Amino acid sequence: MTQDADAQYSIARKALQKLFLGDINFIQLGGAFQVNFAGALQLQGLEDCISFLTKETKENRINLFEATDGNAWVIVSQSLSRIGLKVIALQVSEKYLELCYSLQIERNARIHKGGPFYWLAERMQENNDGVGALGCLLLAYIDDVKIYADARTTPAYQRLTGTYGVSPELLEKLTKYAESKKSKFPFYPEEILVGWELENLPAHRPAKRRRK
Repeated sequence: MTQDADAQYSIARKALQKLFLGDINFIQLGGAFQVNFAGALQLQGLEDCISFLTKETKENRINLFEATDGNAWVIVSQSLSRIGLKVIALQVSEKYLELCYSLQIERNARIHKGGPFYWLAERMQENNDGVGALGCLLLAYIDDVKIYADARTTPAYQRLTGTYGVSPELLEKLTKYAESKKSKFPFYPEEILVGWELENLPAHRPAKRRRK
């Protein structure tokens, strides 16, 4: 992440203060963080929290064209997940991805969505939606192929092969297909996934007629 980490934690704290009455402190633990909340949760503040993050994004204090992982959106979602508010954390991640898509259209520029899809998959898995999580991880991986020299080093690849048991051979085929589209990589990784699935459908064979 190239955006200033302290600035992103500051934005995340202000966003979370829309949800909690009390102090919020982040403690850095190596490459991770711990968050301490004081005060009661006010669910009615969720809309204000998301609106605040959206405003900060549209005013480029959260610059999605620069980095989409490790920013205030991710910090807020992870913080909520860590204290057991998994449904709310999922809602934040969903809104984050929706904003990535709307900003692409608004500014006619591509946003790398590997991080947003990965974290949405994590939140879905926490909420017992394994099928949705798997789909998001595949889309995260496809988007990672666009910018990584070796997408097998990415968290999405490790999660797909480790947690979900997707075969490396299958992902290698998907990788080659995605790499073939690099010169005109679409804004939406769904286009590549659907194209790859159509190319790899079993050949259609007419049903055999039953003998009378």
